[in-house]
Amino acid sequence: MSEGAPIEEVKVLMFENGSIFATQQKLENLDLKRKTSELNISPITVVKETKTDKVLSVFTKDGSLSQIKMLTVSMEHLEFGLINSTALAAFDFNNKEEMKDYIIFVTSGGLVKKTLTSEYLTSKNNSRTIRLKGDQELIFVGTANDEDNLMVLDEKMTFFKVSDITTTSKITIGSKAISTNHAISAALVGDNEKVLMLNKAGQGKLTEAKEFAYSAKGSNGQVVADGTVLLSKESDYYFIFSNGKNILIDKKPSTKSKIAVGSKLVTGSPTTISS
Repeated sequence: MSEGAPIEEVKVLMFENGSIFATQQKLENLDLKRKTSELNISPITVVKETKTDKVLSVFTKDGSLSQIKMLTVSMEHLEFGLINSTALAAFDFNNKEEMKDYIIFVTSGGLVKKTLTSEYLTSKNNSRTIRLKGDQELIFVGTANDEDNLMVLDEKMTFFKVSDITTTSKITIGSKAISTNHAISAALVGDNEKVLMLNKAGQGKLTEAKEFAYSAKGSNGQVVADGTVLLSKESDYYFIFSNGKNILIDKKPSTKSKIAVGSKLVTGSPTTISS
C-alpha cells in the first residue's frame, strides 16, 4: 500500500504461525470453509479492526512486542515475517477509547503481571515486554483497569480483581495467579460482561461474570463446567480452530451457568479461540 493511498477501514487476522492477513472484506465473506483455504494455514489468534494509516503494537507469545505499520501491509495476501512469534494481542496505543491503564500478562506457568500501559508507549520494535521464567511462555495479554476482573483457568477457575495484582515494571516476572503451575487460558471481563467458555468437546456457552465467586489471587479456584479449556470475553463473533479449519462463529451461544454444559459450536476438539 502506497503512502498516498486513502485511509480505509481494515480487518487484520493474525495467525499462530506468525503470518498476517489484512482484508477490507466483511469477515463473514472470507473463504474459510474449504480445507485448502490459505486462511486455514494456522489457527487465528488475533482479530483486529483498524485503519490503514495506523501502527499496531503486537504482543507475542515469546514476550516480545512488534510494531506493524499498516501502510506496509499488503491487502488480501498472507504476509510472513512481520512478527517473529504467535500474536496474542494487538493495540493501537493512540486510540484512547481502546487503551486502559494497564497491560495484563498471564504465563503458562500460572504467573500474572500488571504493568502501566505508559511503560510500553515508546517501546522499540522487537523489544521485551516481560521476563519469562524457564520454559514459560505467554498465554494471554490484555488491557485493563483496576475495576476489571481477571479469570485464569487450569482445571478450576481463579477469578479476582485486577486491583489485587501488584503493579510492577516492564521487565519483571510477575506473581502467582493460580495455585498450580499450569495455566490453560485466561480472559479479562467487567462486572456486567460475559465470558465464552468452550470445552474440549466443542461445546460453548456464555456465562455472566457475576456467576463467579471472587477468590484470592493464587488460590485453588472454583469448579466450572467439566472439560473447559478455552475462554474469551463476549464478542460479536469468534474464530474457533477445530479439525484443521478456522470456523467463524457469528451467532452468540446461549447464556448458561458456570457449571452447565454449553451447546455444540464446533465438531472435534477446539484448540484456539479469538474474537
